[in-house]
Formats: sequence, structure tokens, C-alpha cells
Amino acid sequence: NIAPISAFILTWASHGVQNTTVPDVPTCYYDTIPSYAVSNIRYLPTGITTNLAHLGAPESARAATASGSLSATISFLQLSVIYHTEYMLQFKIFDSTNKRYEVPVPLNTPPSPVGSPEDRLYDVKIQNNPFGIQIRRKSSGTVIWDSQLPGFTFNDMFLSISTRLPSQYIYGFGEMEHTAFRRNMSWTTWGMFARDEPPAYRKNSYGVHPYYMALEEDGSAHGVLLLNSNAMGKTEARSLHTAPQEGFWTFIWFWGQPLSL
Repeated sequence: NIAPISAFILTWASHGVQNTTVPDVPTCYYDTIPSYAVSNIRYLPTGITTNLAHLGAPESARAATASGSLSATISFLQLSVIYHTEYMLQFKIFDSTNKRYEVPVPLNTPPSPVGSPEDRLYDVKIQNNPFGIQIRRKSSGTVIWDSQLPGFTFNDMFLSISTRLPSQYIYGFGEMEHTAFRRNMSWTTWGMFARDEPPAYRKNSYGVHPYYMALEEDGSAHGVLLLNSNAMGKTEARSLHTAPQEGFWTFIWFWGQPLSL
């Protein structure tokens, strides 16, 4: 079987077609027409669930599209948000019709969500037209994840999602050779796929660590894990765009627990 490709773009992205004076911005185009409709949003004490249906084909034809070709659009998706703890949040977007392979790696998460809603450090909101997920830090109101951007794609062999970032202070995404600890946010594209070769600048190396830490403008920090078993690529700009080779998305957020001194 050929593994699908996924892409993840962290961006401070522009919308629609427009000129810009920002240097090094590549020529690109994202269709601003929403591709998925959101329905049956359920806000529960332990998380959120919702359904997504592709808008590109009549309902009677949607089920057939998923099996057409390697790049066929997955017509029906499901979103699951889990409030693991006051400091840990997870969301997963997956094919609700066909189960995909997941690497059986155990995660150190509670068997069921713990903590009270009042003590959570975050709020989550599902957006429509276009579909997006917004995650906000309660204490400051800072939006630390906002994927309501053009370009969301969920095909059989290609996934793509973008998010706005709270600042330009992004760190992590090993194992790659960098010239500085802080990531280069000037529209730089990196591959994330382990390769048997020594480290070299802008080349994928012998390990992949799909985790980044972001410093917010007030000095608060959070971390995000991109849990995926296949090759990924990402473009870093004023937003993040990522594309993995797999049939589902899983992201896990971490807010540092306050220290007692």
C-alpha cells in the first residue's frame, strides 16, 4: 500500500488573492470556497464531537468518491476533541467511514478526562464556513490555534491543514539542522520523514520529532504534538501549514502546569 501524504502549514497566512510587500512570500493560491460543512456539533463536559461532510459532490455521490483514486476526497469526516486534563487537550480528524491504520503506541493520557471545566486553561470553539478549530487561552484571551483558513484538504492520500500562530517565537520540530533555536518563519518548507543520513541544513535526518513550542506575546508558552505515523511536510510563515501522509489528523496541546515555588 502507498502511504498518503500529509501537509501541515503553520502560517500567519493571507486570505484570497492579494498583493503583498512582505519579502519572500511565494506565489500561491487557496480556494476560499468552504470545502466541508459542519453538522451535529455536540459540546460535552469531556470534549466536542462533530461531523463534516464534503461540499464538492451531491450527497448520493459522496460515498463513492473516497474509493475512486489515490487523491479522492474523503466525503465524511468526524472531529473528536478530548479535554484530557486542565493542561492537556487533543483533537482528531478522521475518516468516519473507513478505519485507518494507527501505530499502536500508548500515550500517557488519562483513561477518561479529568478536572473541572472551571480549571481548564483553554477554550475550544468549532467554526463553520469555512470549517476551523479555534483554541484560546482563557487567562489572556490569546488565540493559540485557529485553522479557519483556506486550503483544508482531506483526501485519501493527501491531507493539508493550516493554522494561524500566536507569535513568531516558534521552537522545536527536530530532528533537523538549524542555524538558530527559533524557527525561520520566512516561508520556509521542511520535510519530516526519517532518513538514514547525517544531519545537513534543510535536509531530513535520522529522526523526526513533530513537536513545537510557541511563546505567546505575554510570555506564556504551550506545546503541540503532531501525532502521525507517516511522512509530513510543513511550511512556516506567519502561520503553519502541514501535510502528512496518513488518513487522519491528531494534535495534542500541552499547557505547562504552574510551578509551586
